[in-house]
Amino acid sequence: MNKLLVLTIGLLLGSNVAFAQLFAVVDTRGSVDIRREADGKSGVIRQLSSGDIVYIAKDSYDKNAEWQNVSLSDEKIGPGGYIQTSKLKELSSFEKVSLNKQSYSNLIFEGNGIRTEMNIEEVNFEENRTNFVPQYKGANDTYSIIAYKDKEAFGIEGLHKLRNYSSIVVNKHGHAIELPVTSYENMFSPNQGLRSHCTFDRENNVVYIFTTNGDAAGTYTVAWIIKNDEYFGRFITRKPL
Repeated sequence: MNKLLVLTIGLLLGSNVAFAQLFAVVDTRGSVDIRREADGKSGVIRQLSSGDIVYIAKDSYDKNAEWQNVSLSDEKIGPGGYIQTSKLKELSSFEKVSLNKQSYSNLIFEGNGIRTEMNIEEVNFEENRTNFVPQYKGANDTYSIIAYKDKEAFGIEGLHKLRNYSSIVVNKHGHAIELPVTSYENMFSPNQGLRSHCTFDRENNVVYIFTTNGDAAGTYTVAWIIKNDEYFGRFITRKPL
């Protein structure tokens, strides 16, 4: 078999494995309990709203089990716990919005009445030095970036060719929803599309945009949630997908 074809298939399969580990919390009551143990009588640690996202490690997911051990976004304070399997749906199981265009600076998804456009720009470190918080290390004063505009910086692997998102806009049947700048400005090293996805939960009117960015130790996954035509929140994890 052609080596390029084998590589492409492998990458696509890896991509499917990646986003299969992100699950939406879905319940008609509007919220779902996270319990300390896999038992309906166990104590409730916290509640998540319907539409929220959780992470399930590949080696712990059992679709036939009654309960799943879930992890929360890195930005949420507190431990994860257990959620009933019936309250979870893989992001990949919703209607797919196809990636129709991808370039170094632009991604466009279109389909099922949805159009999502993600624009990417280069960031000049010297011109924006005051926005970065460095952490110095080593005898020669080399440093890494730990924050951008008072928020943790994700995916920065060096100061050369820094890139982040400049805008994310979702258009649903002619209605444009522009995500707030604060939801993506500290997300660096966006990929060129192979690991980016957009799906639509039509029943609950939720759009999910999710992507794995960065490389090696700087790899992270971020998902944005647009619920009922409004930006609802984001999910971030550094766990392997």
